[in-house]
Amino acid sequence: MKKKIILLISLIFLFNVVTVYAGSAIYGYFYGYDKVKVFIDGEEVISKVPAFIIDNTTVMPLRAIAESLDVIVTWDDEEQTARLIKPNVNMQFTANPVFDKEKRTYVVYSPFGKIPKNQRYHFSFHVYSEIDNLPYENVQIRVLLKDPDGEVVAEGFAQSFDATEENSLQYINFFQNIDFIKTGNYSVELQLSSESTQNEFVKIGEKLILVK
Repeated sequence: MKKKIILLISLIFLFNVVTVYAGSAIYGYFYGYDKVKVFIDGEEVISKVPAFIIDNTTVMPLRAIAESLDVIVTWDDEEQTARLIKPNVNMQFTANPVFDKEKRTYVVYSPFGKIPKNQRYHFSFHVYSEIDNLPYENVQIRVLLKDPDGEVVAEGFAQSFDATEENSLQYINFFQNIDFIKTGNYSVELQLSSESTQNEFVKIGEKLILVK
């Protein structure tokens, strides 16, 4: 069973984390402390234990903040210790990569980040990802394509890697004949599954495709 981490992390202007605090407990109280709201990149961080103010410092569950920042959290019950792993992710979209069999490398042509109106239908492309700083164990990697409303449009294949032998990997997925029906930002979400994530797929990286 997935353990719940009750540890709290203090947030003092952490990167682009924004705390909404009016000083009047407008969101109510948590065990006598003023509840507040926390936003990361404009999206509210939601957790069962809410953010609250103590000694003029905002505190919130570690897992809620970590997962919002695409960080993997593990919990060692015997040592009462939480560990965080932040994989390094680099993603590239390309219409036609070419694989050099002799050099065993890819040559990338036509990288893109936007899709014009006349190419929105039956569009095929590759997602090329480089990932390192992985959990030191067997992992699975996959990608999801989501529309501007967060609905899954296509799911890539899951590929297994042994990160105990090599902690840096390359993953390539081909999305074929995709219809970008809606206008706005589509997200390509890179996910990882391993023992550290209780064998559930969690997001470790994301890149957007703008559809005009």
